[in-house]
Amino acid sequence: MTGLLTRPGVGAWLRSVVPGLRPGVERLAVGWIDVVPAGGPVPTPAGWEASLTAAVLGVGRAGDLHGRVGESFVVAAVLPAGEAGVGGWRDRLSYVVATQASASNLHASLGVEATDDPAADPESLLQRAAAHART
Repeated sequence: MTGLLTRPGVGAWLRSVVPGLRPGVERLAVGWIDVVPAGGPVPTPAGWEASLTAAVLGVGRAGDLHGRVGESFVVAAVLPAGEAGVGGWRDRLSYVVATQASASNLHASLGVEATDDPAADPESLLQRAAAHART
């Protein structure tokens, strides 16, 4: 309905992508977005959720991960190896999230975790990205 995967879909997407990673050629970046009211008037949940959902869906390409885990949003993409690929992606995502959060009187924090290890544990990637969002 929203175009976002739920927790089971997020896990399935990560489990399907991680084993195919090619070290030195590509990296998987996982972004975790926490959103909380910043104080003052906050739009109705349906309003800000719809706006942030649309903004998150606008980041990346078809086939990238766009999901929702509880109250948080998850975005992931396979990118070219090197910090420039992940760094540019993180910058675009950060800009979109900050712009949308500001327009909705919300505070959003972004955590990003990246790997090129085809043996990485998908759940650990999510947990580390979430931890980065909360620090």
